[in-house]
Amino acid sequence: VAWYDNRLSPIMRNGRVDCIVSIARDITEEIILLERFQSMFKSSSEAICYTSFRGLLLEVNPAFESLTGYTRAELINNKRFQDLTPPEHHWRDIESIKHLMAGGRPYAFEKEYVRKNGLRVPIRLVAFLVLGPDNVPTGMAAVIEDITERRQMEKTILEASAREQTKLGGDLHDTLGQTITGISLLAKSLRGRLAESKSPQAADAARLAELSSLAVRQARGLARGLLPAELQSAGLCEALRQLAINVNELFWVQCRVDCPREVVLKDRTAAVQL
Repeated sequence: VAWYDNRLSPIMRNGRVDCIVSIARDITEEIILLERFQSMFKSSSEAICYTSFRGLLLEVNPAFESLTGYTRAELINNKRFQDLTPPEHHWRDIESIKHLMAGGRPYAFEKEYVRKNGLRVPIRLVAFLVLGPDNVPTGMAAVIEDITERRQMEKTILEASAREQTKLGGDLHDTLGQTITGISLLAKSLRGRLAESKSPQAADAARLAELSSLAVRQARGLARGLLPAELQSAGLCEALRQLAINVNELFWVQCRVDCPREVVLKDRTAAVQL
């Protein structure tokens, strides 16, 4: 089977059609490519949509329907991608459109969609321009990936990291800290006895006691950094200020935290990681 694009033009003579000229172009290869594209479009596991420059959905594939919970009839010429996007993510859409219209390459970013049932789903979206025959943009398209599993895995890893950090901070404070404290007390006691006997080793014992006390302070500082109690009592800003103090004391690096207003993070795991 061959496909042709056939264009007919009348030839007029004395005000009447004398004959008709037919110009045919073989478009078989184009039709085959179009059918292949349509097959890939429909069978793709990734959600794909084609929109106008105002965001009106003009075409979607079955995976997009599954992702959003809407049928094709409910989406085509009825919904804009802004209607599926929470208000706090609209600025990302605006930035992507500006980037594309400025002649930029495909633009990738993450945001959320609101499904028909009201639940939110995190997505990674790659937007790009669709060009017509004359290389003129006719609209926009996007390939969308549901990253729910990835986000859950990231959360699991962060929570496990926070638990290990908390355990390490507790061990550092309760085990190593107490051991060094005991060494410090013994060193101070030894310094006193050597000083009473006017032993020449008294100065070394004093230095040992001094270093032991320093080690105790450093261990406690590290424990506070790993297990910041300030997150619970005074919030993230105060925990960061305490961290800056610890950095100054432990590593002699000048560090300052400017926090004009309190930052509230409901997720303690995120706060600990930060």
